[in-house]
Amino acid sequence: MRTILVLSVCFCLLGGVSALAQTGETARVTAANAVIRAEPRANAVVLTTVKTGTTMEVRAIEGDWVKIAMFITNVRIEAYILKRSVAIEKIDKPAAAAAPASRGTAAPASRDAVVAKFGMSALVESGAKPSGLTPTMARVVPMAARADTAKAAATAMPIGPPSALPTTPSAAVTYVWLIDRVTADARVMPEARPTIVVRYDEAPGISPDDFAPAIVRLIGTPTGPRVMSAMRGRVDSPSRVVADWNVERDLKQEIVRSSMELTARGLVKIKPDVDLEPGEYAVVMRPTGNKNFAGSNVLSATEDGRVFGIAWVFVRK
Repeated sequence: MRTILVLSVCFCLLGGVSALAQTGETARVTAANAVIRAEPRANAVVLTTVKTGTTMEVRAIEGDWVKIAMFITNVRIEAYILKRSVAIEKIDKPAAAAAPASRGTAAPASRDAVVAKFGMSALVESGAKPSGLTPTMARVVPMAARADTAKAAATAMPIGPPSALPTTPSAAVTYVWLIDRVTADARVMPEARPTIVVRYDEAPGISPDDFAPAIVRLIGTPTGPRVMSAMRGRVDSPSRVVADWNVERDLKQEIVRSSMELTARGLVKIKPDVDLEPGEYAVVMRPTGNKNFAGSNVLSATEDGRVFGIAWVFVRK
């Protein structure tokens, strides 16, 4: 049984192969050289070794093993390390400093403030009190099964161990963008046709002309995560630097038919043309077709990769 790599589309500062979790717990390596394995067993494939002091995000503790998330050459993977090789530590979340209010204006409550991530934000125009949607980042999983739609990708997601990927670099695989869970505090949208203002003119490293927002429906999988997007690519797409990927054509999503109003460069109002049925949705960014992309950018943790991975999730009941 082999474990596929999980490509994370989250932005992290990398130091060697270590990556700090933003919440929860970390595993700090206490052994001189600790082995990272693909599965929680002594004879599983060795992915890499880490030195004393390396810290990794803890995903779960499974008997004598700790399931961790880490980066290897800019690719985020989930793997295993022996529990006796690490010290589990809690991460204290520092209190956020309150932003000063403008003179004569009360500071908005934090949950109603516009939440920006990577220079991008989404604001719901709801009566006299607009409020920001909270951004989340999808993770990308390559799978061997062919899936030409987001629904097909959700159906094809393996319940048990994933199938091994082809070994030929040019072989076709499906890349699937997954939202692991829709949190309990996800926005419940009372309006059947909400107006959402998306701003992305300050996103670093990209041109606002190359992207536009869309509303997509999230598709559940047999194991729980929701499919946001799916796209056919090559096994070696994460390392390809040739900009020959027509992402606008190949990126598959359950898009909600909507009208858009461009109020300024990188500032768009989007509103569904039809009433949203009960379900889980997300505002996402799609390429406009102005250019092709390199796989190393689409599947990276920076610039284009951040734009493809960001999602503002909401629920319609």
